[in-house]
Amino acid sequence: MDQPTTRRISVVDPVSRALDRVNKVLFDPFDLGKWFILGFGAWLATLGQIGFGGPTLNFFLGQDSQGRGGIELLVFTLPFTFAAMVVGLAMAVVFAWLGSRADFIFAHCVVRNKAEVSEPWKRYSRQGNSLFLVRLGIGVVWFLVTFLLFGLAIFQYVTLYSRGQRPMASELLLYTAVFWGVHLLVSGIFMLAVMLLRDLVVPIMMLRGCTCSEAWYELKILIGANFGRFSLYVVFRLLLATLIFLIIGALILCTCCLGLFLLGIPYIGSVVLLPASVFKRSYSLYYLAQYGPEYDVFGPEGDEETPEGAVPPQGPVEPETIVVGPREVVIEPGRQAPPKPPGGNPWDRISPPEPPPYSG
Repeated sequence: MDQPTTRRISVVDPVSRALDRVNKVLFDPFDLGKWFILGFGAWLATLGQIGFGGPTLNFFLGQDSQGRGGIELLVFTLPFTFAAMVVGLAMAVVFAWLGSRADFIFAHCVVRNKAEVSEPWKRYSRQGNSLFLVRLGIGVVWFLVTFLLFGLAIFQYVTLYSRGQRPMASELLLYTAVFWGVHLLVSGIFMLAVMLLRDLVVPIMMLRGCTCSEAWYELKILIGANFGRFSLYVVFRLLLATLIFLIIGALILCTCCLGLFLLGIPYIGSVVLLPASVFKRSYSLYYLAQYGPEYDVFGPEGDEETPEGAVPPQGPVEPETIVVGPREVVIEPGRQAPPKPPGGNPWDRISPPEPPPYSG
């Protein structure tokens, strides 16, 4: 596994297979009830996504020429901001847990071409909880890093204000540019980790039935042996996301912003965007499957009944017939044959009687 694969790995070939999957899952045949169930899974999965934000330039500029407006506003709104952060963090934890569990629900529905919720919810409960803990850890680290950057910016501003100095506009622009540059770089790293979790770690967990850390370790070895291929995958994945965004924007304009209204409705927007969601989920699964059958969640072509990671049945097991003594014993499947006597079967050592001599 630590050696580069000799297989042909393409970032383009999975596109056509993902489009075929979209047609098979959503339109062959078209079932509105299936759309709403799959849309529910896709909507829950989006709850686990992490948002990235930060302060704006107006915060540092303040409200008046002495720079007092920003400090006074900060002191006045600090208790409300803290309370809102606590409530927001609690909701984020709940949403992250639901989203982690729903990632397996949606992937299961796409792979098996079924509209199911309760069955994959129970089957992948252990994997979903493990994914949630890893995502929670990533979110905590991202929050601490963002809070540190935000605190440094506030400290710099308060220090200048306490000295009676008001930074010039050019200095504010420099501080803001540095802050946003570092913030976007850190956020980009965390967003890449979240994308790899959803695209590649989740299917490995489905195949192995393992925890998120174990699947992440396996993916790390695979990426280390094929770093160039996965780098190209990340770039192409971002290009596909940009193309999908442009297509959605064009459709919104063609519908005179009616599509924007529908997309703004929770859950309904996920149903409307279901073709894009199924395509993105299928694309990453088909890309990973190129690294060998051990990474193919679809299994044999057209086999949608075999659970992930399971060996397909080889047909009925016929009863076994063995000879014990002078009689035959039929052993049913799942039952143990009777022990043979020491030294083997004594009846095997008895020679049959010789025929009488021929007398003509």
